[in-house]
Amino acid sequence: MSGTAPPKNTFVKTFNTLYKEMNELRDRPMTYDEIATRYRISKAMAWLIINKKYEPKTGVIRARLGLPQQIVVTVVRDRKGRFAGHE
Repeated sequence: MSGTAPPKNTFVKTFNTLYKEMNELRDRPMTYDEIATRYRISKAMAWLIINKKYEPKTGVIRARLGLPQQIVVTVVRDRKGRFAGHE
């Protein structure tokens, strides 16, 4: 087994999965404080996710929620609209 393999019991969630999971907890009923404590985020962030379907952008919060990190990809085109590096 290589040293780059992820730990056995970790997985990456989609935002929709997290959103549904948090809403189910809210319906139990759990308070925003209890939900926030469970995910190690602020009550305000829990409220935003549940009520406004806000998707966190910062890496630390995304990691705590089990969401994948986001990356920015810049596409460069030349004057003719071709992708950079096109011959």
